[in-house]
Amino acid sequence: MSEIRAVPRAAEYVHAAARRRWHTVLLAFLLCLSLVGVGGLFYYRSLNSRIRRDDGYYFPEEIGPEKPERTDSIPADLGEVDESRLEQALRAWAKGEGVAPLEDRNVLNILLCGVDTQTGDARGGPADAILLVSVNRKRRTVALTSILRDSCSYIDLSLDPKNPRAELGRVAAAHALGGPATLMETLSADYKIHIDDYVCVDFSSFPKVIDALGGVTLDVSRAEAGYINRTVPGVKGQFPWGGAVRLTGEQALLYSRVSQADGDRAARQQRLLLAILDSARQSSPGEIVKALTRALRQVRTTSLTENDVTDLAKEALTQGWLNYSITQLRTPVLSGEEGAAAGLSADVNGRRMWIVDYAREAPRLQEAIYGYTNIEDGKGEDYVASLFK
Repeated sequence: MSEIRAVPRAAEYVHAAARRRWHTVLLAFLLCLSLVGVGGLFYYRSLNSRIRRDDGYYFPEEIGPEKPERTDSIPADLGEVDESRLEQALRAWAKGEGVAPLEDRNVLNILLCGVDTQTGDARGGPADAILLVSVNRKRRTVALTSILRDSCSYIDLSLDPKNPRAELGRVAAAHALGGPATLMETLSADYKIHIDDYVCVDFSSFPKVIDALGGVTLDVSRAEAGYINRTVPGVKGQFPWGGAVRLTGEQALLYSRVSQADGDRAARQQRLLLAILDSARQSSPGEIVKALTRALRQVRTTSLTENDVTDLAKEALTQGWLNYSITQLRTPVLSGEEGAAAGLSADVNGRRMWIVDYAREAPRLQEAIYGYTNIEDGKGEDYVASLFK
């Protein structure tokens, strides 16, 4: 029978994860090692030394308000929102109300976040892309869940040594305000899912990795290509579009950052990740190792032992993770999409955000990842539920 355990808070959260046997550095890294075969483990020591490791808590010296962004592409679903009641509701949900994040020994949850930084070290700034990768060994499935970065969340910053506090803001801001460990805790509290580890990758590494694999193949719409051709200096109207277009690393990076063509940036980032994995399947061991060598200098994760990573690499190889069925998800479900809406846009603290009915989204995500949920029907705070009536 699967184990369900409560997750420790704050600094104990990361250290408890570090004590578990089944850790991960980077799912894509391990999947690629499984492609290389046993010989791929020969390269492990040199690759492992390139990864940056720390506890994941980065608190900036100075805190300033987030700069407002253009919101004309996202119409407001809701009028005025009672921000005080909203914060109270999200705090109550995040703090648990008797619902602990699920933790199952058969499931490995890895938070991948893409970060744009000037230094290229994946440290600081908001998480531009947030993806939860869930490997269920018992069901032999992999769930890829894109989380909208503008989702409104209760962010616990009580560990900030200079300014301990809590804030209501975009989930992407949790990374900027407290590092990837804070982002990991925030998402775990929102969706009631234990997250084993995080991996942060700087977007500047993507072109190098993709080019090392010989490019990626993606379907590019006329609207997507048109947006890039109109807005990106230097492209000069030459960005390709159509079915099965082969993109270079720089072109793929531009594609992943399109946000205005149809507002579905998260889906594009998910498609790009799958395309990278598909390219890896078709690449030679030498190309894969070259790609990893270029990427890992711009990867951050927690402090893991060499034995931890080696054990997991062997598991990925022997258990055939690349043969697991892959399910693509996105949260929250928005108005107008298939299924009951659990995300409605509104202005909060001067920014357009998605108000999320976590009491509805959390069990949906748990079911997709674990095959069951520990959240009772109707669980949640009345104010948030009233916004969706």
